[in-house]
Amino acid sequence: MEVRLDNVHASNRTHLVHYIVRDHCSGLFFADISPSNKMPSLEKFLMSAWGKKEDYSFCGIPELMMIPKTVETFFPDIIQSINSLGISLVKVTSGFQGGIINTKSVENWLKLSCDKPVETASIEAHHISIIMAKEKSRNGVDDKISLWEKHVNDLRYPPADWGRKA
Repeated sequence: MEVRLDNVHASNRTHLVHYIVRDHCSGLFFADISPSNKMPSLEKFLMSAWGKKEDYSFCGIPELMMIPKTVETFFPDIIQSINSLGISLVKVTSGFQGGIINTKSVENWLKLSCDKPVETASIEAHHISIIMAKEKSRNGVDDKISLWEKHVNDLRYPPADWGRKA
């Protein structure tokens, strides 16, 4: 049963909310999942996605970013936060579903671990991101992580206080 982001808090049930940031060129992504009653801010998720990780080299602030309208509406301060990092926003075209395949991949992997507590969904999502990074990339030669690593420029990271409200 799918519930839209804009009305998830009105539901009488706790739902799993997917957070996914994806590199368009390589197909590499970073995912997190949260129960709807304990959703972190989008900035907190992006800090995790863009920060250095011991087990996953995908990191750094992008130069360009698309944010779906539903996300922008639910997290109204995100545009200002993104702009403060010097990221150029690209308008999402009608019907754009760039990350839907990653959402379905995460959901399918989670079905394999449905006997685990909801609290472990975040750990599972991170693990899925790492596993999927080893798939063949669109060039048919490199895996996704290798393609990303070959073409990533100088990495920038968000400042430690980014996204915190004054």
